[in-house]
Amino acid sequence: LGDVYKRQGVHQSIIHIIFANHWTGIVLGHLLLCIPYSTNIAVAYFKGIPPQLEEVARTLGASKLTGYRKLILPLIIPGLTLSASVSFLISNTEYFSTFLIGGGNTITLSMIMYPYIANSDYGMGSVTGIVFVALHILLFILIDKLILRKIHFKALYGME
Repeated sequence: LGDVYKRQGVHQSIIHIIFANHWTGIVLGHLLLCIPYSTNIAVAYFKGIPPQLEEVARTLGASKLTGYRKLILPLIIPGLTLSASVSFLISNTEYFSTFLIGGGNTITLSMIMYPYIANSDYGMGSVTGIVFVALHILLFILIDKLILRKIHFKALYGME
């Protein structure tokens, strides 16, 4: 059994296990695609936060939990938000994993758009492409308005 899994790819391994034609397999496949991107974004963002900030908070009398909650967490939320947004963007546009693991049973926006483009129906392909782009732009606008602006407001005015 182990020798069989050594000679095949990740998608084939997921299919041979119980996850074929099921949403859990699709989620697992998309996670395998998105984790490297989101991890690299988060690590690059975290490197920009000076490690001395935790020491400063401890010096000023804050406990570890309070220093993390009041100082570090607000600083890392934009990085985590960006990481999650890029992961959503990659996962939402993934066609191959959804089709291969889901067996064509799970319908996503990329599953709807691909046949139009493959069959040279550029009108409907353009419409679904515009929906695709609008969805991603709205996601980034929503995140900017709801999360990031609130964090910047708190940081500028010191309000809870």
